[in-house]
Amino acid sequence: MRGFIALLITLFIVSSIAGTGYLIFTNHDQKKELINKKLEIANLENEIQTLRNVNQNLRRQSSYRNRNNYKKSTRKTTYTTTKKQNYVKPYNPTKKREKYVPQKERKRLAELKSNKRYQKFSKSIKLVSNSRIKILRNNKLESNSAIYGRYYPNKQFRYINNINCNLKNTKLELRDECSMQISLGMDRVYLSKMTARHIRSEDYRNHMIECNYSKKYGVLHNCQSKLI
Repeated sequence: MRGFIALLITLFIVSSIAGTGYLIFTNHDQKKELINKKLEIANLENEIQTLRNVNQNLRRQSSYRNRNNYKKSTRKTTYTTTKKQNYVKPYNPTKKREKYVPQKERKRLAELKSNKRYQKFSKSIKLVSNSRIKILRNNKLESNSAIYGRYYPNKQFRYINNINCNLKNTKLELRDECSMQISLGMDRVYLSKMTARHIRSEDYRNHMIECNYSKKYGVLHNCQSKLI
């Protein structure tokens, strides 16, 4: 009887030990599996955070580029508008202040500097104008009013010669331009073909020849016979 009881006790102890060992191994496996799951979750969380960081960086770069482009566009527009509307020439203390010269005076000075010489009229041509006539060094005439040249032919000698309506180089660039020489000084003047047809046959006992002075070309043109 005592041996049977001892056997039961022994079996109980062995079963308890075996059960305890089984529970230990089972808990170990569960802990290991739990740790693996936690590691997988941690890795997933790291990947998600990495993707978030990358996305935030891309958004920041895109926003930075957009701000820069907007600033550049705004600066360019502002600079262009300011340059056109509110541009103030910077003051240069070393540059000598230029004296204002009227346009007519600049033109006159330019004519004086030029080597071009204009036609000089003899004393037989009377120059008239409602304003004072200035004769420049290059022979060009100046006046605030229109200038006319008048020739009074001699009663015996008219001195109207060399009427030419076949000019190769027209002075005034007119299609029907003619030229002729008048006075003892053989002054060359210009007229139209229609006037040239009868100007030599005019009665100059009571007529004269009047021509307009071209301030652009420096010649007498549009000559016609007129009553004195």
